[in-house]
Amino acid sequence: MDSLYDNLLEYYDEIFPVDDERLAFISDVAAKCGTAEADLQQLPKVLDAGCATGSFSLALMKRGMDVTGIDLNPSMIQSACRRNPEPRTNARFFRMDMLDIAKTFAAGHFDLVLCLGNTLVHLDGPDSILRFLKQARTVCRSGGAFICQVVNYERVLREGLTRLPTIETSRARFEREYRNRDDGRISFEATIFSSSGQAVFRDRTALYPATPMELRDLLKEAGFGAVELYDDFSGRKLSGDDLGVVLVAER
Repeated sequence: MDSLYDNLLEYYDEIFPVDDERLAFISDVAAKCGTAEADLQQLPKVLDAGCATGSFSLALMKRGMDVTGIDLNPSMIQSACRRNPEPRTNARFFRMDMLDIAKTFAAGHFDLVLCLGNTLVHLDGPDSILRFLKQARTVCRSGGAFICQVVNYERVLREGLTRLPTIETSRARFEREYRNRDDGRISFEATIFSSSGQAVFRDRTALYPATPMELRDLLKEAGFGAVELYDDFSGRKLSGDDLGVVLVAER
C-alpha cells in the first residue's frame, strides 16, 4: 500500500483538495460536541486518523481546533510535518498504525475522532474495523463524536460498478477502478495520467467494501450511541444513490 500513496503524494492535494463544505460540516459537529466541562477554555481536540498530507488537519487547526494527525505512510507524514508552519502550533503529526491509537493516547483524550477519505476500508475486514472503532471510542471522551467518510460500497456492489468518476486537475487525470478478489475484498487500481495523457504510474491496493449498514452495526457493536448517516458533507440524509457516505456516531 505504501507504494500507491508514495506515488500519489505529489498529486494528492490537487486530487483531494480541502473543501469548505467538509470543513463546515466537521466544524459544526465539533461545536455541538464542545469540550469537556473541566476544559472549557481549551480548544476542541481532534484526532485525524489517516491524515495523509495534513492539509485538512491544518485547515481544522486554522478553524480553532487542536489537531493530532496520524498516518501509516511515512512520506505522507513527512509532508504533513513540512506543512506545519511553526514549531509550536495547535497541530502535530505522527507516523502511527490506526490500530494502535488506544496504546498511545489516554482514554477520553479527544473531543472528535475523524477517519475520512475512505481510510477505514483499508483495514482488512470487519474484525480489524471493529478493533479500530473500539479504540476510537476509547480515546474519544463521553459527549464527543466519531466521523467517518467512505465510498458507498452498497451501491458499488449492488450496481457492479467497476470505476469511480475520473478526477481531473490542471496537471493530471486520476482514474480509479475496482476488481473483485476471492477473499471478499476488492482490488483498488489507481492510475495517474499527465496532462499530455501519458501514464505517470499505476498501482493497486486491497480494500474491504464495508457497506453503510455494516459500518453502522459495527459502530453500535463498538459501543457508540446514536449513528447518523449522510450522503455527503452537505448534511443530506443517506439516500443510497450517492457514491459516498458519511457516518457520525455519538460517544
